[in-house]
Amino acid sequence: MAKKRYKTLSKGSDPLTVIIGTEPDFSGISADDPELEWKITNSLNWYRNTPAKMYSSFIKEYMKSSFEKSEIARAIKGPKKAYEYFIAAAYGRISSRGVTLPKNIQAKLDESIQFLLSKNAPKQTEEAPKVSVQDYIRKKSDRLIGDLEEHIDDLIDALRDGEKFDFDLVEWFKKNEIKSTNAVHISNYFQPRFDEIQLALEGKDKDLKEAYGFFSKPNLRKYAKFYEELINLSKEQASVAKTTRKPRKKKEKTPAQLVAKLPYLKEHPELKLKSINPEEIVGCDRLVVYNTKTGVVCIYNSSELSSGLSVKGAAIVNYDIKQSSMKKVRDPKKSLPKFLGGLRAINNAYSEIKTKEKPVNGRMNANCIILQAITK
Repeated sequence: MAKKRYKTLSKGSDPLTVIIGTEPDFSGISADDPELEWKITNSLNWYRNTPAKMYSSFIKEYMKSSFEKSEIARAIKGPKKAYEYFIAAAYGRISSRGVTLPKNIQAKLDESIQFLLSKNAPKQTEEAPKVSVQDYIRKKSDRLIGDLEEHIDDLIDALRDGEKFDFDLVEWFKKNEIKSTNAVHISNYFQPRFDEIQLALEGKDKDLKEAYGFFSKPNLRKYAKFYEELINLSKEQASVAKTTRKPRKKKEKTPAQLVAKLPYLKEHPELKLKSINPEEIVGCDRLVVYNTKTGVVCIYNSSELSSGLSVKGAAIVNYDIKQSSMKKVRDPKKSLPKFLGGLRAINNAYSEIKTKEKPVNGRMNANCIILQAITK
């Protein structure tokens, strides 16, 4: 049996020419010559027999003068079995050899290139609309207010039907972990409505009196009381949340560190009074402070929304705004010793003082004696 003969390459031979013959030559034919289009169409058989791995180099060679590198990379990626990939390679190769393609063939080449680019177009990622901090706060506040409105509707139904209204506002604030800014929004939203109800109760505004006429006087008072509690808790939460918020994780301070900068008077010899250790303030439920300069005694009760009173700089924080107050002491030598007992003794001593009650501001100074700090 005769051995099979293979073509061998001599030095300087083109491998492609040896395998499939000489590449078609279009020299001497102008672009408007009808023979050119016919010859290009017939030459496709030669390019179809070209190894497919050469198509990408043909496309790359054609595109390098007019396209970006990223576009060339997308085009040669494929789909490589598509007819458009072959057309882009064949016509692109002919054009790269200096042949001016007829308009219809150039159009087919352009369409094939665009087809390949469209198949490998970069994925368009839709950016989520950026929400500002203020928008986020407002949306959360609206959601919380909407929830409260539903409970208020239940309250109105309960008052009309003479049924019990079972809703704990304090628990609602704790459960929803209301932030300071949200608490301010809640307070500002319901304050005008509370003012309207107050005017309706007073009977000073005929229109408002008529608008709330479906309530009996006692029920209108209950309705007003709910709003009063809601607004007071909102203001209280705004203060408590602001002092307890944690923008970043910090090492928890000890009571000694918290009261390190707290100004107070250690002893008052004339009144025979000494301050307790200020560290006892941290976590206590009731605090009694006497200002020797202004002659007022301050009673601080911790907020239900906090885990006890605390100190921030030169101020007492986490106190209940409504349940904390101060009075002017007319006879400190007689009245102040009575505050050194338990809760009942403090309540009795404070009620015995007949001067006008005023709200506290939480500020401490070097004239303040810390009389008592009680934890229930």
